[in-house]
Amino acid sequence: MNPDAKLFGLLGRGGHLTWEEIGQELGLTRQAVWNRIRFLRERGYGVESVPHLGYRLESKPDTVEDFELESLLEGTLFSGKIHVFGKVTSTNDVAEELYRKNPAEGLTVLAHEQTLSVAAAAAGKV
Repeated sequence: MNPDAKLFGLLGRGGHLTWEEIGQELGLTRQAVWNRIRFLRERGYGVESVPHLGYRLESKPDTVEDFELESLLEGTLFSGKIHVFGKVTSTNDVAEELYRKNPAEGLTVLAHEQTLSVAAAAAGKV
């Protein structure tokens, strides 16, 4: 599991975690923990920081990220095989390309937006 999925899983348990607790669990330095927290914040996750208490997940954006799903699906067929994109023409095309590179059962492709309509694809207007 990637570090962001692990961090999201830890913060998702509720309560505050110090950087030391996070760092020990993930094998990260203080600066690396801060960088991962900043990464989550840049993607719209509300991560509260309280002196002497640590970090706590306050809110999540309306969209989903691959690391969030990865943390929820750890140990399943889909673990490590979820890909979330912002904008693609077709998730099927992306899935086919990824599968050709690395055939893996459980490969899942999601997108926040698809630009190729089903009607256009069916009509061969691509």
